[in-house]
Amino acid sequence: MLVQLNAKGQLTVPQEVRRKLGLRPGDVLELEARGEVLVLRPCSSGEPVVRTVSPSVLNSLKGITRLGGDALEDTEELYDGQ
Repeated sequence: MLVQLNAKGQLTVPQEVRRKLGLRPGDVLELEARGEVLVLRPCSSGEPVVRTVSPSVLNSLKGITRLGGDALEDTEELYDGQ
């Protein structure tokens, strides 16, 4: 199943998948990057998952962002525009 990111870097989880997994608006999902694979799964506790990201992991994200190459700055720019 293919989905497309919008200009804000968001994607829509197709209705078929939401129904199958019982997802509702406001549900918290966990996103994990495994190499070039993204894994998105419901967070069973309903609480946001907060993790500390090491500088080496953060630096490994440079160059893969759509806007310019600095993941933190690009994320801030995306959210400031909302």
